Amino acid sequence: MKLISRILLVNIAITFGIALLFAFSSGSLNNGAFLISLGLTGLGMGIFNLFVALIVFLTGQENRDWAKGFLLSGGVLFLLGFAVCTGSFGKL
Repeated sequence: MKLISRILLVNIAITFGIALLFAFSSGSLNNGAFLISLGLTGLGMGIFNLFVALIVFLTGQENRDWAKGFLLSGGVLFLLGFAVCTGSFGKL
């Protein structure tokens, strides 16, 4: 498996883990609470990954695969978070 794919999968797994942790810690676990926590966590992790990708791009040519992985995962998580947040407001 390529490095870019591994970075993407690890970041998605971390995002789902954090969202589950937030949903369980809120007390009442329902679909709406999990979707809101997943959406907000996806947005936050997406923005964070975009900043990490920018920093890694600036470090040099030898880290381009890492930067591409973080850029891809930032975009996917930002899109996922935005879509889930938008779709989950009717479920609360």
